[in-house]
Amino acid sequence: DGGLRRALIELGVESRPGPVDGCGWRVTESGADIPLQGRAFFYGWWIRIGYLASDSSPVTITAGSEMVDTVVDGGVHSLYVRVAGSFDSVHIDGLDPGTVLCVDTIEVGQPVAGGPL
Repeated sequence: DGGLRRALIELGVESRPGPVDGCGWRVTESGADIPLQGRAFFYGWWIRIGYLASDSSPVTITAGSEMVDTVVDGGVHSLYVRVAGSFDSVHIDGLDPGTVLCVDTIEVGQPVAGGPL
């Protein structure tokens, strides 16, 4: 109908629960590998990373052989990244010194329209 909708991911595979209470997966400037519950087969995928960042910062997302340089905003947000390939973990690094990223969930799948904005 031409109206704006929220972006959702039709789930193919998602991350394992993180080990840090109240944070999930804690990512600092040294980076972190976040394992998925299974392997994303060779295909074109969208990744949604649900996160809480202490500050805005550049970040590099690596899934399989695909690397995407982007930016995270301070606060609670979702980051959407398009990749192609097969992978069973997502690596996050490249944060500014002192920036902490808490990753609650990673969803890998195809985009679908959610509710209105």
